[in-house]
Amino acid sequence: MGYIDTNAWNQLILETTKPVVEKKLLEGVYDAGVAYSRSALEHPDEIEAYRRLARW
Repeated sequence: MGYIDTNAWNQLILETTKPVVEKKLLEGVYDAGVAYSRSALEHPDEIEAYRRLARW
């Protein structure tokens, strides 16, 4: 995976894109996920940015 510690979670579900992860976070399908930081900015009541993984 490269930029995440895969041992930090009991289960990993691979998605095709970060927007899919964002959608599923908003729907309550996922408790946590790797998504764009703008997701937390656009949905501050639903998504919390826990940690920034990279800076481009």
